[in-house]
Parts: sequence; C-alpha cells; structure tokens
Amino acid sequence: MKIKFTISDVLTSEVCWILLYQPDQETPFATLFGGHHVWNWDFCTGNLLKDGIPLPPESGYGITIERLEGGDG
Repeated sequence: MKIKFTISDVLTSEVCWILLYQPDQETPFATLFGGHHVWNWDFCTGNLLKDGIPLPPESGYGITIERLEGGDG
C-alpha cells in the first residue's frame, strides 16, 4: 500500500510538503517535496505529527490523502 499526503497552506493553496506513506517500510513516511522532517501518524488523536508536534486542522494546513495505484494491499 502506498499513500500520498499533500500538505498545503489553506490560505494560499501553496503545496508545502508531499509525503509518501508506506506502512510496511522501516521509515513509513518519506518526504517527496518540501523540507525534510520526521513524520508520524498519531492513531490516538488522528493527527499527523511533524517532528513530534501535531499538525491539527487549526494549524493552517490542509491535508489531501490519495491512495496510489500499483500499491500492494
């Protein structure tokens, strides 16, 4: 399974980061575009974590999640 996360500024619609999520990898999130950070998903709160800090809806970022074709599972 491969999932693409596109994180954009909600005011300008500028894409800030594009992440590839592959849960079966040692490092599930890989940064495809934007500055490098450590990304994780907090399943308890439902927030994406950037360097251990939640990126909740009120942070000013919108997240588009897209399942990529050709992924297994």
